[in-house]
Amino acid sequence: MDYLNSFFQNIKDKLSNPFFGTLILIIIIHHWELWYSLFNFDKNYTRNAKVLLIKNLAEYELTTKNITYDIFYAIIIFLCGYFIIVGTRTLSMLIEFRIMPFITGKIINKNVVLKSTHDETVLERDEYSEKYEEQRKNVRLLSKNYDEQIEQIKTKDIELADTMASVSSLTKKLNSSERKVENTQNELEKSKIKLQQLELETENQKNESEFFLDNLQEYSSLFFNEENLLFWNSPNKFPTIIINKVIELKKANKWKQFLEVANYLENGGTISPNRINEIEEFEIIKQIKGKKFRQLSPIGGIISKYRSILDKVETDYAIF
Repeated sequence: MDYLNSFFQNIKDKLSNPFFGTLILIIIIHHWELWYSLFNFDKNYTRNAKVLLIKNLAEYELTTKNITYDIFYAIIIFLCGYFIIVGTRTLSMLIEFRIMPFITGKIINKNVVLKSTHDETVLERDEYSEKYEEQRKNVRLLSKNYDEQIEQIKTKDIELADTMASVSSLTKKLNSSERKVENTQNELEKSKIKLQQLELETENQKNESEFFLDNLQEYSSLFFNEENLLFWNSPNKFPTIIINKVIELKKANKWKQFLEVANYLENGGTISPNRINEIEEFEIIKQIKGKKFRQLSPIGGIISKYRSILDKVETDYAIF
């Protein structure tokens, strides 16, 4: 059922189309004999004779040439119809909106204006009136705010004058007290400066000697935690200070001696005290405060821990 509805709707759309409607009308008029013959036959005509007559008329009337002419005529008439519609519509609008207002303006008294002009003037007047009232409100509001600000400024000026007088009195008293204090402070400052200089010199020396060891001790977990051991698999990953210390030992031909001393300090055994003292000169062995024995410094401990990797460092090793 939907297919039939779609089919008939398609035919209806085609018939209602101006071009197809024009084409169908031309075909009916141009080939009227064929359509007339379809519905009017003599009584003595048999069915075969009727079919033969219709076939001959169709072959004569509905040729490609005739159909082409019909389409061409339909296009011409279709275009002419639209030209007429456009032309008449244009002419109507021209007369209504151009010619008639012109004639009206020439004939009617000058005191009479068009309603459209009057409406535009009224609209413009109302807009200006609204803007004027709005500006008046803004001016009144600004004037009120201005007066309030003037009063506030006057009050602030009075308060400022009182404050300045109080400040001036206090300043005089303060200056008198400051002069007394200055003399005492000058002598005290001189003593403090000398004391601070001595303390700074002592503190700087102490900090310089302990700074690196304390930091290295604090971050020793980076080298000795189990999860970090696999990271230190190449000399290129070690800090410069450690690589320099290894190169220093190797240049002095003390690398193997250091390994022996490190093994003794970590695992025990026997070794000559002189060999320990020789390695101690490289500052990788330290004396424990309050105790008689010595142990590896943080740098020494790192070098000993990764001796197999640092053993690859040569004396001409390039540091990046």
